[in-house]
Amino acid sequence: MAKSQAVIDNFTVGPYEVDYKGEGDVNFRLRKGVDLYKYFGLKKDTVIVENKKDKPVKKAFEAGLSFATPRFDIKGALNSFGLYGSAKTKVAGSVYLNYGGMVAISFGHYNESPDNTTKDVLFEVGVPLAVEFANLDYEKSSLFASIGFTPAYYTTLSAKEIKAETEVNSEKKNGMYVAPRVGIGGYIPLDGHLLKIGLFGEYRISCSKEEDDILKQRIGHTFVGANIGYTF
Repeated sequence: MAKSQAVIDNFTVGPYEVDYKGEGDVNFRLRKGVDLYKYFGLKKDTVIVENKKDKPVKKAFEAGLSFATPRFDIKGALNSFGLYGSAKTKVAGSVYLNYGGMVAISFGHYNESPDNTTKDVLFEVGVPLAVEFANLDYEKSSLFASIGFTPAYYTTLSAKEIKAETEVNSEKKNGMYVAPRVGIGGYIPLDGHLLKIGLFGEYRISCSKEEDDILKQRIGHTFVGANIGYTF
């Protein structure tokens, strides 16, 4: 019997260790303890990519501030400042049902004639209802469009009439209106929640008697406004 073993040459080439058996039969590996970046003097460019998971919104609550004003005319103007809260429920795809409540304080100033000025302060409370179209996700921005209506009640807190530089109390009027509304805007991710910024327009339809209809008498029916909210 006789045994034979092929001759394997082992040597290093740069940072590699090579096993050479013959032409076409070569194995090589990086030498232990060798860092190629240090060996060749290379700089490391490290890019960390963090994949954020989608967080779609199924149910949420929104709280915010609003401002509205009717179209100005020669008689004067009214500015309305409000607070609102609204629950959101996803009913299908990109469709949400919004329902909640609002309160507002309105300040009016009207000039029926050069010598006759009326100032009043109104308090409003209502129940806004709307259908909203948006792709809401706590990690993504989204545009939205909404359509709905708000039944509301208003009461006069203060009413003053100035005639010939003499101020007297004026009649306080109360009533109700229904306001169809459309809105557009966007949602912006903010610390795991959403910041909402929007514009809206509404047409207030009075439900009061004609003699008590302050919308027709001096305020106006068409309102435009803006709102900012926080959805969580």
